[in-house]
Amino acid sequence: RLSAMASRDEAAAEALERASNDPRAAGDRVALLQDLASLYDERLATNGERLAFTTWVKRHKLRGAAWKELYLSLRGVHDDRERLLRGVAQAWLAADPESAEAAVAAAKCALADGEFSRALTTLAPFATSEPPKIEALTLYLRALHASRVNDASVFVTQPNVDELLTKARAWAERDVGLKAAVELFDSAATRNKDE
Repeated sequence: RLSAMASRDEAAAEALERASNDPRAAGDRVALLQDLASLYDERLATNGERLAFTTWVKRHKLRGAAWKELYLSLRGVHDDRERLLRGVAQAWLAADPESAEAAVAAAKCALADGEFSRALTTLAPFATSEPPKIEALTLYLRALHASRVNDASVFVTQPNVDELLTKARAWAERDVGLKAAVELFDSAATRNKDE
C-alpha cells in the first residue's frame, strides 16, 4: 500500500502478487487479491475516472503550456509506459495540436505501449512537413523501423519510405539522432540485399 501511495503501482502489484502466491498467506489471500484488484482498477479504470488526477483536471482547465510543464515534470519521475504520463501527453497534444513537441511526447508514450500505428499517425504531419521537425522525423523513422521489425508479415503492407528517407538524409548531417535513424533503414536494406 505504501508503494502504491508513492506512485509505484507496478512494484506494489508485484509485491501483492508474490504475497498472494505465498502458502503462508492462505488465510489472507482474498484480502490480498481484493487489494490487488483495487490497485489495478484505480489505474486502469475507463478514462481514468476513478483517479484523483482526472477529477483535478476537470476542475482546473489547463492550456497547452501548462500541459507541457506538467508533462515535463512527470517525465522526470515516470517512464513513457506510465498511463498518467501518457494521458498528460495526449491532453497536451489535444490542447496544442500544432505542437511538434506535444506530438513527440504522445508518440513516445504510444511507442512504449507498442502502438506503432498511433505513433506514426501522430508524428506524420510533423515528419513530412517542409522543413520537417527533426525530432518528429527521427522518432517517425524509429517507429516505422520498429513497426517493420515487429509486424514483419506478408499480410502487413509496409509504406514506401524512399521519399521520406531522401528528405531525412538531407537533414541527417545536422542531427546525430536522425542520422542514426536513417542508418537503421540503410543497414536493413544492406541485410536484405545480402540475403
